[in-house]
Amino acid sequence: YPGHRLVVTCTYRSPEEQFLLFQKGRRKNGDGDWVVQDKAQVVTYLDGITKRSNHNSNPSAALDFMVTVYGKPTWAMPEYAVVGHLAEQRGLIWGGSWSSFKDGPHLEWPT
Repeated sequence: YPGHRLVVTCTYRSPEEQFLLFQKGRRKNGDGDWVVQDKAQVVTYLDGITKRSNHNSNPSAALDFMVTVYGKPTWAMPEYAVVGHLAEQRGLIWGGSWSSFKDGPHLEWPT
């Protein structure tokens, strides 16, 4: 679309980087477990240690991207749906189609 651009924001992510992302929106409780404190800030349910992301394989089996409209980032899901549907038609998995956690800026290879 005119004025729209895609920017790859992440491919490989180390387990340490994954764990830092996992902590967003969470806090440790008295038992030492990580619990969700602010669901709006949660960006992943995979900690990179016990539950690995496809970003954690090297080479990466996943990528994250950002849509810009006339140079400004947008997080509006309809903008990501266009890319997601095109990717699915080509055999990729789009995070925006997941039922439990919609991740519009995420694409990965099927396992």
